[in-house]
Amino acid sequence: MVGDRIDNDIVPAKTLGMIAIRLVSGRHANQQARSGYEQPDADVHDARELEQTIRQLVARPPKASANSYLE
Repeated sequence: MVGDRIDNDIVPAKTLGMIAIRLVSGRHANQQARSGYEQPDADVHDARELEQTIRQLVARPPKASANSYLE
């Protein structure tokens, strides 16, 4: 999942056990994670960085327990 909002994009993705990548731009760029389950697996700032990050995460996915705060 790629999204720009922690509350509407990152938290729901992590709740479902998905990899969550935060696009840091626009009016939600200043949002800060308040706890571990709000922390994205990666932050990116543009499309080039997004492509590189996806390649890295596919090669080495985060541990499943890091993806869901419900565990």
